[in-house]
Amino acid sequence: MFQKRRCEALQPEEIDLLQRAFDRICVEECVARDSVIGEYLAAALIQQYQAGETDEGVLVDRARDRLASMASHHTLGAGASTPT
Repeated sequence: MFQKRRCEALQPEEIDLLQRAFDRICVEECVARDSVIGEYLAAALIQQYQAGETDEGVLVDRARDRLASMASHHTLGAGASTPT
């Protein structure tokens, strides 16, 4: 379990950790860093970090889970409106 962290300025080493996690998920999942999805993943990583998760691997795994969840919802929605 992780501890909740107060909202305060991130230190350089914390930014480096988040940047590595972000770069890794973007490369592994072929997400453009400056895309809407990239921005969503960056926000999700920061949110998880501020909630207390500091393990880089766990941050990446959680971002991947959010991406998969988002993709499955998008696929279901798109499938419902695609003409046959």
